[in-house]
Amino acid sequence: MDKAAFFREARQDIPGPLAGIRVVEATTTWAGPMGACLLADLGAHDDEILQSLGLSTTEIKNLREKGVITRG
Repeated sequence: MDKAAFFREARQDIPGPLAGIRVVEATTTWAGPMGACLLADLGAHDDEILQSLGLSTTEIKNLREKGVITRG
């Protein structure tokens, strides 16, 4: 069952204003002017967070080498 059919079927029992809502599939191709800045900072604090959870720098390095952590 596709998404639209799923939501159409699920909405059959919803009374009121939600009953008339149409399901449309949307995609985003541009995150806006701040999108690049937000993505550039993604993972910037990984080491600090992982160390606060008790991981050593060696453990963090091993996780990076295994591909568990891919940014930071």
